[in-house]
Amino acid sequence: MKTDIKIIQKINLFDIIKNLSFENQIKIYSFLGKIINSAKNQKNTDRDRECLHCGTHYKYNHKKQKYCCNACRYGAWELKTGKKLHYKS
Repeated sequence: MKTDIKIIQKINLFDIIKNLSFENQIKIYSFLGKIINSAKNQKNTDRDRECLHCGTHYKYNHKKQKYCCNACRYGAWELKTGKKLHYKS
């Protein structure tokens, strides 16, 4: 026996919203805006890391960034290699 395949049509949310009263439309758009903003804020908190050298928390700018600043990066390199970094004057 062949089974009938039921086709479920996508329901466009905006088509439903436009049939509502203006006050309800404002409430729904306000609610959707809050959801979007909370998702954006959640994404920003994920960018918080702990510096591998000094242990302070910072927001990284690149996915490979491990240290909060150049001073910590230089210090970590000096500890790792046992050499003194010579800075350009």
